[in-house]
Amino acid sequence: MDLFPGAVRFNNIKPRTRAEREGLRDREAIEKVRLKERVGGFHRYEEFNGVGAVEEKSTLHMPESERFASDFAAEDRQRREADYQQRQEYLNGHRQEVIGREVNRWQSMEDEEARKQQYLNSMAAKWKQGQKNNPSAAYNPITLEYDTTEQGTALKQSDDAVRYRAGMRLFNLDQRMNSGYNVLTGEARRPPNLPQGPDQ
Repeated sequence: MDLFPGAVRFNNIKPRTRAEREGLRDREAIEKVRLKERVGGFHRYEEFNGVGAVEEKSTLHMPESERFASDFAAEDRQRREADYQQRQEYLNGHRQEVIGREVNRWQSMEDEEARKQQYLNSMAAKWKQGQKNNPSAAYNPITLEYDTTEQGTALKQSDDAVRYRAGMRLFNLDQRMNSGYNVLTGEARRPPNLPQGPDQ
């Protein structure tokens, strides 16, 4: 029963969207729409949205409004924090690399210094080189006294042996080349004394 007798009946139809109007220009789109809207017990046409599409009643479905972060300040902060963290990791890696290079450089310098010191020690022990304020002879050149060291004792024994051999040569030459008297004055000549050995 009509509430308003004599009123004109209107059949209200939902207006089509722009995409639908554009789609009706295509024959394939028109057929899909007709298949989707047909009635009478026919098989219902289900539109294929793609392999990755998710139905609304699925737990995997998410509205488009919630897919993206709506808080721009928080998103910008996260981006800045990520950039800062990446920068710090780069600086730490660079710092560790520089420290490693410095450690290797100082280690090589210490090894070189140790090799030089070992070389100097060997040369000082073998060739008497590199001994500051240490004379090469084991005696004092001003007072001519022997040092109270093993080298000084060995040098004194060597010098005593040289003087003994020189005295023995002088004595032997005098005994074999001279007579018992002086040929100019005719007086008896006194022969040189026999030198004492270095151990006497």
